[in-house]
Amino acid sequence: MRIDLVIVGEQGRLAVECDGRYWHSSPEQAQNDLLRERILRRAGWTVWRLRESDFLLDPDASLRPLWALLDRLGIHPAKGR
Repeated sequence: MRIDLVIVGEQGRLAVECDGRYWHSSPEQAQNDLLRERILRRAGWTVWRLRESDFLLDPDASLRPLWALLDRLGIHPAKGR
């Protein structure tokens, strides 16, 4: 199973899935993506999704919820590295 991005901190990890036109254009692709997310959640992962269109429209605004979630989960950069 592939995850687009994994953010790891001292307090945990977060799977980030980037949804874009190229990889999510068919109903089958979208269904497979949701199945992978359910499997990850059952395995204890937290999953956050970013839509390509949101990012292209306003990158800063689209990432604000990610920064807030990382803060809530206690996932911060390691100090001194």
